Amino acid sequence: MTTLRVALCVFGAMVAAGAAPAPSVPAAARDGALERAIRAKFERSKIRVEGFTVRVERGTAILEERTKVIQRKGTASRLAKLAGARVADNRIQVDEAARELASENLAKGRRRAQVKRGESKSERKAQQPPPSAPTAPVAAAPVVSNRPSAAAAASTPAPKRAIVKPGK
Repeated sequence: MTTLRVALCVFGAMVAAGAAPAPSVPAAARDGALERAIRAKFERSKIRVEGFTVRVERGTAILEERTKVIQRKGTASRLAKLAGARVADNRIQVDEAARELASENLAKGRRRAQVKRGESKSERKAQQPPPSAPTAPVAAAPVVSNRPSAAAAASTPAPKRAIVKPGK
């Protein structure tokens, strides 16, 4: 009886401290399920055409192969972590042609889709008056509120509540 009480106290202390008993599922089974989950995420994504290889060892997803699209390397890591991997060891290699294309695009500047519409900084600077020109001070606009002022609220008595007594 005393042994049972000690065991319950130890278990209660573990639960209170946030520790949980070790799961009874073997690590190999968890890794296999995680690997299947990652592959399923890859199959539902555009990166399925790349044919990345996936291995899971003790919760760490190891991703390997080559790609011609730089963004797919990051997508593979993100999908592996979303599937439940603790760490995504991304060993995917980006082709040299894709690296050169990306560096050329960076050298050209932003693409049209990335450029914000409107005036450029140089156009705005050209339209601004020179710093030596005096500018008129701007008057602050009055604040308009629908709320009564604090003085008006203090002078208004609070509404009385009706007391309803149940009938006898």
